[in-house]
This record gives sequence, C-alpha cells and structure tokens, in this order.
Amino acid sequence: MKIERLREDCLEKEEWDFGVKTEILTDKIIVFLRGYTKSKRQSKRHKFKEVEVYDSSRKNDKAPGKIPSSDQVPKPQDVLLEMEKRITTSITFKL
Repeated sequence: MKIERLREDCLEKEEWDFGVKTEILTDKIIVFLRGYTKSKRQSKRHKFKEVEVYDSSRKNDKAPGKIPSSDQVPKPQDVLLEMEKRITTSITFKL
C-alpha cells in the first residue's frame, strides 16, 4: 500500500510503501515499511528526481541518497493514521 504526499508548491514529494503481513502464532497484523522515496524538481515543468531512498530489500546499498535503516525514514503521524485507516477499511469478512 502506497501513500504519497506532495508539498503545496508541487516541487517536492514523499512516497511511503507499506507491506502488511499476519503472524498466525501471535494473531497479529504487522505493518512494515518496504520503501520510501523523497523526490524534488526545479519547477513544475521538470520531472521529479529521487534525492533520498529507502528500500528494505537493499539494506546494504551505500549509494548516495540511500537511507540505510527504516528507523531513519520520516514517518509523520498523518501518514501512519492514513495507513491504519486503509487497513481497517479494507478488512472483508467472507464467512
């Protein structure tokens, strides 16, 4: 599930990619961060360019702009609340 935030001036955007899994033994639903991208552009006519990236499948990537740990990714409260709302509204019972 992806959540995107575009700054008011439309020159910067952030995108969070969350994954959801269940743990059968503990009866818990776990939400984890799969990826994060912060992109900027010079004007609305330009394409966005990635300036910061986190990818959980490439934790050892040392390239410039790569965030090494999910702990260092900004997680605003409104993004987490939106993710929680998406999960709860997407629950479907097939009995």
